[in-house]
Amino acid sequence: MLPIALTCPVWWVARWTARMLASLAVVVACSFGAATLPAAAAPAAPAGPASAAPATTTAPTPDPTAAGTPSPSPTPTPPTASPPPAPSATPDRTGSPTRAGTPTPSASRSTTPPPPDVTAPVVDGVSADPGELDPKGCPYGAKSSTVTATVTDDRSSPAALTVTFGYTLDGATGTVRMATAGRGVFTGTLGPLSTPKRSARIPIRVTAADAAGNTTTSASPVYVTLYHDCTPG
Repeated sequence: MLPIALTCPVWWVARWTARMLASLAVVVACSFGAATLPAAAAPAAPAGPASAAPATTTAPTPDPTAAGTPSPSPTPTPPTASPPPAPSATPDRTGSPTRAGTPTPSASRSTTPPPPDVTAPVVDGVSADPGELDPKGCPYGAKSSTVTATVTDDRSSPAALTVTFGYTLDGATGTVRMATAGRGVFTGTLGPLSTPKRSARIPIRVTAADAAGNTTTSASPVYVTLYHDCTPG
């Protein structure tokens, strides 16, 4: 072998030496590996002439099937609200009774309308003072008289009553409105009156009407005398 090395170029000798050293290193490595590996280990690759070029390492190709498939996240389930327990009227065995809800009173009330008013007022105590009058224009004597009556009603107040008195003189009828004087008493004024054809007694009757339109008239008249002549002075 030496004569061959001497007769070859230097680069070829360097290359041949490198291959021999590489082969020797592979053989030594395989010897040590075989001594340490168990019997079931795979056989070592056959040794061959080593190349001076550096070994190229190929990156492993990722297995598309090996990648884990992301599992979908679980959908949260909204909590279900439990209905409140129904109130119980049964007393608790521990001694604390359970009260049921207090019923709310109804605001609507059925009202019965009152019966219609069919009762007329009551007229009483009719009087006239003074009971003798001189004609209008006389210098002496009374020329007007105050008519008084007491009127009551079961429903209408005195302010709601209409009270009048009527009189007749020389065939003519007159009506005078009476005013309340308190406590059911009504008053009105008769006169002054014109000179009659002759002295006369004037009948006076009081009529009262309530708010419902029921009317009543005093049963018996009172009288006022109106003279034809003036009272001498």
